[in-house]
Amino acid sequence: MMLGIPSTCLAWENRAAVSETRSSQLRTAFLEELQNARIAPAKEAQPCGLQVTMDRTPDQFVLVARIGSGDAKRTLISRLPSADVTSGLVPGFSLRVEKELLWQQSDRILDALLVADASAKESSLLTLQRETVVLYRKDSSGWVLHRTWPLPNATAGQRAPRGELTSTPDQPARVKIVLPGRICSLNLNEATPPVCEAAPPSWREQVLLPSPCSTSALELRADSGDWSVPDRIAILDSSHPQVLPALTEVNLPGPVLSISAAGASPEAAAVVFNLSTGNYEAYAITLDCAN
Repeated sequence: MMLGIPSTCLAWENRAAVSETRSSQLRTAFLEELQNARIAPAKEAQPCGLQVTMDRTPDQFVLVARIGSGDAKRTLISRLPSADVTSGLVPGFSLRVEKELLWQQSDRILDALLVADASAKESSLLTLQRETVVLYRKDSSGWVLHRTWPLPNATAGQRAPRGELTSTPDQPARVKIVLPGRICSLNLNEATPPVCEAAPPSWREQVLLPSPCSTSALELRADSGDWSVPDRIAILDSSHPQVLPALTEVNLPGPVLSISAAGASPEAAAVVFNLSTGNYEAYAITLDCAN
């Protein structure tokens, strides 16, 4: 971008609904182009002689530069296809997704969570059911029940029960259980039942995993939302999740009922209703970087 104007400051406005990290990367790249063109934006100049807005259409980013230099004013428009703005994958590598069936049962599973376990080599599986919270650990024979906690005022009588499990990487043993009208806390290291209090539910809106191929965060999103057909989980760049096609995806044998993630590893848990067997299944969804 060769702009024949004197040194000026840059006012950058992000209207494209991309993350601040991605916006900052694009701004830095724009500044480098200005420097290569021998236009060094002044840090303190006011008002700015160069104003850039970044907007977004379904298939492209639009950069509009308004340049003022004395009485001369110009507007330059640059368009960049959304597909060209990638998630910053390491060159020569591609994102790969794998699924592993961990548990299946006929009774409904509301949510599942993979939690780090200091006493086990692998993560433990926690499931939220209508009346209980159940912890499974893996040994040489497979996944086995380790502990069960009863839920106060269980949701067994509800026609369409709903619930979610969450934990934080720094305290994986402390789990929050979100239920309609109440929030409960559970310590996985104790046999004490969950303690609940009335509170408006704050349902999970987005599931993010760290990318194994870049510094970006990746969003996991179920595709159809239709209980009558098999589903898939799409992996999207969280910087611009509306850009399609997805980076990668994984097919499941039925509708995805929930997706959860905890910890810093690129691994999530998904609950699926298997249309062929009628069972509720918990899967581990793992991201990997392949060359």
